[in-house]
Amino acid sequence: MYTEEGVNFPFSHHMQAFWRERLSALAMPSAQFVKAYGADFTLGIRLNARKEIAESEIRGPTVFRRTKDVEYALFLPYDVVMSAEDKCRAAVCLIVSGIQRIADLAQVELVGFESEKDSLIKQTCCNPLMLLEPWSDRAPS
Repeated sequence: MYTEEGVNFPFSHHMQAFWRERLSALAMPSAQFVKAYGADFTLGIRLNARKEIAESEIRGPTVFRRTKDVEYALFLPYDVVMSAEDKCRAAVCLIVSGIQRIADLAQVELVGFESEKDSLIKQTCCNPLMLLEPWSDRAPS
């Protein structure tokens, strides 16, 4: 869910499930993460976007003890993505770099993520299930 009016990207719930499954398979919490939160806590990333920012922003962590979640918010620069020639690729590349930064902040290793990046980008932008509508149909706000 996007928090700023008029700001959203056409990623579907299939894309979210795909990324959640792939990242969960790669994630290895460090001893520091386990010490800080516990062995049964999971790392979550909320995707969002904002106008009038030039680069991605990360907020968090927010810790939800009841559900045992450690959550970060990744805000993509909406105007930057929407002005790109290949909007999907621009957004997904920003997601990839944001995920890497969040994993570093949270002290969670993403084993093999580097070798998976191109595949994740390609599968997200080329599989029509990943999008609610084609990026080419979206007019910049």
